[in-house]
Amino acid sequence: MIEPRDIITDSRYDGSEFHQDKSQHFKFENPMFYYQADLSYYNKESDVYFPEHWHRTLEFLYVVEGSINYEVEGKKIVLHEKEGIMVNPGRIHSNNSPLGESAIFYYVEIDPSYVSASPYIHQKYVDPVMGPKSFDYILLSENDWTKEILDELSKPLNEGPSQEMELDIIETSFRLLKIIYKNMKDELLSKDVSSAYENNYNAMIDFIKNNYGEKISLDDISAAGNVGKTLCAKLFKTFSSQTPGDYLIHYRITKSMDLLKKGDLTITDIAYQVGFNSPSHYTKTFREITGTTPKKYASKEIQRRGNHVRN
Repeated sequence: MIEPRDIITDSRYDGSEFHQDKSQHFKFENPMFYYQADLSYYNKESDVYFPEHWHRTLEFLYVVEGSINYEVEGKKIVLHEKEGIMVNPGRIHSNNSPLGESAIFYYVEIDPSYVSASPYIHQKYVDPVMGPKSFDYILLSENDWTKEILDELSKPLNEGPSQEMELDIIETSFRLLKIIYKNMKDELLSKDVSSAYENNYNAMIDFIKNNYGEKISLDDISAAGNVGKTLCAKLFKTFSSQTPGDYLIHYRITKSMDLLKKGDLTITDIAYQVGFNSPSHYTKTFREITGTTPKKYASKEIQRRGNHVRN
């Protein structure tokens, strides 16, 4: 087993790395590479306290022995042996050792910028998992899917540094992001975090409204929002409870109803004008959605409008 490298015995942390706004600036071993991993020890005869602070890095802490009191954004948590926590960047947190108890733990700090390979990757994966509208923390355990996170975090500590350490860390960072996103994507998109994509969704809606009369594919819609097809579908389900295709079809039918009310175009002209590839397909779809045919709908609207004029 790795021996603890940092023996913390002071009654309180001196706060030398904490700024007035509670931000903490780490003194990384390599000032040009923002990563830190250490196995540490709290002496049972000391009441160690790390005051409230935040930082731009992801923080992972895992208790090997003993227990640690942890607090994130006002939420108090007790981490026992074989339990841990991941805290997202920018969250106020603190921790302390219960008086009379010792604790061995390891912590890892990783800069989330290492997985922002492109604006698209950041938008689709990084921001939902680590952004300001995402969750504050994840509790880590040996008994559920978060064990994958713990296994990844322990590798650098157990294997020691390599000549390609920085590349190993970046590789690990991507695996961590993939593990979290894979297991939490449904929850992430069902929460307010989906509002982070509201502009993307609106861009896709605008594209449909401006191009509904043309041939449109799912690729076209997702490209308009600068998202992938899978995320495109999830956003439509979240915001409209429809698939992109269903939204497009319903929008075409709605626009056709406006044209039918005017009464100056044939059914065939309207079908092609709103983007259907044949009048029969248009009529069949119209009936499925409205319960009547375009011809009957037009006649009823003309009759209603005529009655209105006479009255």
